[in-house]
Amino acid sequence: MLRRTGPPRPSRTETLRPHSAVGPVRGRRPRAPRVLGLGVLTLAVTTVLVSAPVVSGAEEASVSRSAGQRTSYSSTDVFGSSATGAPGIPEGAGTPQALAPAVPAPAPVPAAAPPPSPSVPSASTSQPPRPVASNAECSAAGRTIDRPAPAGSVLATSWSQSRTADDVTFDLTGVLSTAFPSSKHPFVTGTTVAGARTCILGGELRGTIDPGLSWEDFHDDYNAACVKVVALDWLQIHGTRCDGVEDGFRPQEGGVNLNRTSFLISGTHLSNVADDCLENDYTLGGVVHDSLWESCFTGISERPSSANGSWTSPEGETLTLDHVLIGLHAMPHDSDKGTGTNALFKWSTSANDLVIKCSTFFVPERSVNGTDTMAVPAGTVVDDSACPDRPSTIVWLGGGEYPAPTAGLRVVDDRKVWDDAVAAWKAAHS
Repeated sequence: MLRRTGPPRPSRTETLRPHSAVGPVRGRRPRAPRVLGLGVLTLAVTTVLVSAPVVSGAEEASVSRSAGQRTSYSSTDVFGSSATGAPGIPEGAGTPQALAPAVPAPAPVPAAAPPPSPSVPSASTSQPPRPVASNAECSAAGRTIDRPAPAGSVLATSWSQSRTADDVTFDLTGVLSTAFPSSKHPFVTGTTVAGARTCILGGELRGTIDPGLSWEDFHDDYNAACVKVVALDWLQIHGTRCDGVEDGFRPQEGGVNLNRTSFLISGTHLSNVADDCLENDYTLGGVVHDSLWESCFTGISERPSSANGSWTSPEGETLTLDHVLIGLHAMPHDSDKGTGTNALFKWSTSANDLVIKCSTFFVPERSVNGTDTMAVPAGTVVDDSACPDRPSTIVWLGGGEYPAPTAGLRVVDDRKVWDDAVAAWKAAHS
């Protein structure tokens, strides 16, 4: 069933930013310790439209996997709805070098049409970019398959491909990074020259979090995402595992409000994230599918930095969460906020329309930034037609009624609902 709340309205959100690090920080006073969580992996993808200036890292100031059908996304149904398993990549796949499956696929991926030819929209276009036909596009004929390191490699420093050609799939299957804490992203592409239609497959980060560091420490000194991709037309991230980092994923299109890129993130597992699971502060339209984001201070951010200002996202551009689990965890602060969580959605008037399908959220307590920040964004569409017996749910452990609007999501106070959903996702992706 579909549920939509009233007309969109702006919501207040927190003013903090990312975290992650290890080891003593000179000149900082001791802080109360805080520990974080852990997790697993899988795959998926979306579309965009052409080229422009690229934003450098220095400019970035800015479920229960409910039983029910999974979703495939076609270019005729914007971030559509139907069924696929984990997107395995066939050996060879008609590409210059063989590509082994990035993640075991419980079901075959349906054949996909070749990616649509990109067109060049203006920065003020009123139409959102088209979605990716399917995650099979990452192994389509004519793509370049780039293996930055052999399986079994351990990277102690950031892997960066700052200049990216069009139609490249970076296969990081079996590659482990330990490059966090750092101010550099462990996995990053396209920051100098962004290519069109970039895919990231696999890759794992095992970062180290010092429990004595605050949210402010992470934001100020270790403001990096596990995976940052700057791309044109579309970008995809599949089957990536990140534990112990400031932000999870940062999709970007190389400028402010260009409306030329969309994304698909699928089969991913995040844990011990000191700030945002997804920092989408350039408000790209996209889909997050079949992913477990187990423990993050903030779920999803679509709030541009003050340096970038604000804008209106194109009518019809959406962020879709489809069979996604997002759980919040607490971080200590240097301020009088103490230790606590933020919120599921760090929203703004620039944000996309939100669509939630068959997803589960864990909120253990009231936000350190006030109950107003805990609202599910006004105008959110909840579509549980694929899982009528297991509707999208907030597991709320803060006592009493959930203290903010929920867009009609079911609210329960049974921790077991969340634990069972996490266990089921991990079992399905082992």
